[in-house]
Amino acid sequence: MSSKKWLPNDFETEFWQKVTKDIKKHKQSKLFIKEPNTERPVVITRELQPSPDRYNYTSRNLVLDDDSDIDHSTVKDIKRGRYPMDAKLDLHGYNLENALRELEQFIIASWQSKFRLVVVITGKGSGGGSIKDMIITWLNYKNIRSYILRVGTASPKHGGTGAFYVLLKRNRKKKVPTNDTNN
Repeated sequence: MSSKKWLPNDFETEFWQKVTKDIKKHKQSKLFIKEPNTERPVVITRELQPSPDRYNYTSRNLVLDDDSDIDHSTVKDIKRGRYPMDAKLDLHGYNLENALRELEQFIIASWQSKFRLVVVITGKGSGGGSIKDMIITWLNYKNIRSYILRVGTASPKHGGTGAFYVLLKRNRKKKVPTNDTNN
């Protein structure tokens, strides 16, 4: 194998331009795929004190990789990374306060969009107080927990122990029809 870099000749370049001339660039929604925050993380010097009414725990807390309420084939597909992933949220570079806010908005927006499986990437984390350490606690907050059926560690191809699969409950609400009186 030569170390010389391959460059297309004139015929190949012209052919490629003809083949791709009608292709339009796909617009990717930025609502659900969050890029890592590249700004320097802010150090929180105080402990987070969530307001008691908003973040009360529910009676039945989520436990990591608890499969008791889901059929076996769905769990197997999720664990093997074969269940279709609808959206992902990357929390790299966020501080704890901003990560919680992003997570809450992401879960609610995903449920409203009738998504079923979303991936939350936290990173492997080091030491106490990392986002990875807090994720299960946050997902058990009352305002987030009501949308979630299961949470589990992601397969290696989706981030392994630095990411979590969140299976959302089905959104069975019908879309409200628009009142179009200009017919």
